[in-house]
Amino acid sequence: MKQKTLGALALVMGAAAAAPVAMAAEWSDTSIGYRYGTKFAEPYNPEKIEKNILNLTHLSGYKYGTNFFNIDFLMSDGKENNAHEAYIVYRHTLDLGKGYAEQAIDFNGPGLLISECEMTPANHASEPA
Repeated sequence: MKQKTLGALALVMGAAAAAPVAMAAEWSDTSIGYRYGTKFAEPYNPEKIEKNILNLTHLSGYKYGTNFFNIDFLMSDGKENNAHEAYIVYRHTLDLGKGYAEQAIDFNGPGLLISECEMTPANHASEPA
């Protein structure tokens, strides 16, 4: 494994270890996963691409709402110039109705979606401009 891949793996594992530390959480669940596929495709590359995918998911709840966090870290093979991609989703919900038992008020708080972050430059010479 390359040094960057080991660094990314250490980052995901460190985040997973820190996730359950939240003291305000009444409940939480965290999982780490690994997937491997050989038939990924890119629009500019006719070859099948192999990818290793590390996954970290965390869900927790507290008195007034919930937190959800997911990251998929994709590492492509040499056919994709060893590109790295990260897909991150964070969502927090705030249930104002839980603070006022007689009034049922639901409010879904703001969410953050980062659809794609390419972490290493890929050479897309055959990609149309």
